[in-house]
Amino acid sequence: MSKRALIAVMTGVVCILVRVPGSQAAILTVLPPAHRFESDSITGVHYTVLADSGKSTNLYFHQRSWLSDNSVVLYTGPTSAQRLMGYIQATGERFVIGNVTGATAAARRNSVFGMRDKKLVEITLLITISHDPRSVPSRVEATERTIRTLTFTSQVNGNYDDTFLSVYENNESVTPRRYSVYKISVSNGEMVEVCRANSSISHLQWSRGSSKLLMYSGNDDARLWVVNPADGVPRNVYVQVPSMGEWVTHESWWVNDQILWCGAPWPAGYELDPQRGEYHHVNVLDLHSGISRIVAAGSWLPAQENAELWKRNFHHACGDEDGRWIVADSFSGVLTLTEGKTTRTRLFTVGHRTYGGGEHSHPSFDRLGKQVVFVTNRFGEPRVCVARIPDEWRAESAPIITSVEPAAEPPRRRNHVPFSVPVLFPSEPNPSNPATVIRFSVPRTEGVVLSIYAINGQLVCTLVDAVRQQGEHSARWEGRDSKGRHVGAGVYLCRLVTPSGTTTERIVVVR
Repeated sequence: MSKRALIAVMTGVVCILVRVPGSQAAILTVLPPAHRFESDSITGVHYTVLADSGKSTNLYFHQRSWLSDNSVVLYTGPTSAQRLMGYIQATGERFVIGNVTGATAAARRNSVFGMRDKKLVEITLLITISHDPRSVPSRVEATERTIRTLTFTSQVNGNYDDTFLSVYENNESVTPRRYSVYKISVSNGEMVEVCRANSSISHLQWSRGSSKLLMYSGNDDARLWVVNPADGVPRNVYVQVPSMGEWVTHESWWVNDQILWCGAPWPAGYELDPQRGEYHHVNVLDLHSGISRIVAAGSWLPAQENAELWKRNFHHACGDEDGRWIVADSFSGVLTLTEGKTTRTRLFTVGHRTYGGGEHSHPSFDRLGKQVVFVTNRFGEPRVCVARIPDEWRAESAPIITSVEPAAEPPRRRNHVPFSVPVLFPSEPNPSNPATVIRFSVPRTEGVVLSIYAINGQLVCTLVDAVRQQGEHSARWEGRDSKGRHVGAGVYLCRLVTPSGTTTERIVVVR
């Protein structure tokens, strides 16, 4: 099968577009910049409103909203047709992808998966950035292929390496009613029924690091389900207690096969409260240990209206891809950031919704954990915003590193063939006394963060935080922290983070 690769440089990123038989290419409409910049009056956090008019909403919080190279934010709007759109971060331009529903970005390539009517499609985007977008717009070429035609529509979710998609069918027109989970091969469209549920399905999503774990939400007392497609046996992994008012809701995967969800049982004294206002924590369930814990606690005060209580409780929660942060929203338009490692919670931005009115914020992270996309209702109708996490907040936090995970593709003898994933080669010398050279490879031109951490996960220093071209690179660590002080002897972790993936290697320092 012949393939033709088109390569373009876009904001320092090389995007490879592969033409396959049966695909259709089109030049998309690019709209001039119409964004506005805002600052939160309480927290000082800066955010960008992507368009100054027209209703728009972001993708659902457990979908990927950014292309894999972090260059484009996906959202819907601005018309009543709610077309799928892209916002180019480098220029502020927007482009129209079309009437695609249930969309999510691919994990490791600049593609979008979604439904065009009942066709499951992949749309690959090739973007050439304009140096003067108000005079000459950037160019966006889209190549679309149909993966499979379904008999129903669904939200689409992709696994961690773009090999499989998941969809669900809620068919109540047949007897017995059919509530099914399906796995679909991205390469050839082969579809397999994974399992059937007892009630309607929502929030179907793959684990961020495993093709052996699919999670979905049921619509009965047994809410939270996980299934391994290999055995097709759904397991209710958290038993809620409705008699205590507990309701598990708005689940999403996080790092290390952990599941975030919102909800809480009634607190002591709640039964005597005439108002009985709502009460929700952000919780995390570790599938490996079975332990569930509170990571951001909601609060309840007697005789308070829900509008007041929802300033202190949580409705949706999403974690970044490195375990550093959890963002959560409330019915009252308050967004918080919680550190994954310490569970310290910061007020992020406020005033984006009144209780009972407007769209939910549905916040989620970019591919590097530096920005949050959400919806604000401050301007009379829903608008999509992107807020940047302050650098000083990031400096005070640390990712979750529980072990040195193996690379998705083990390093082999270096040659002219690029790796398909980011790779850290063993540093030389190692052990070091104290300096060492760290060599790494990235599969395409993309943003790179190369950092050194203590074995407890505390950040020591960042060696690289910039765009690097496809291929091999090196950085030298002199055995010092970010303030130039010599580190002590011991084991340290070198962590390479890119939109294509994350990998870690050990470095031993001797003195």
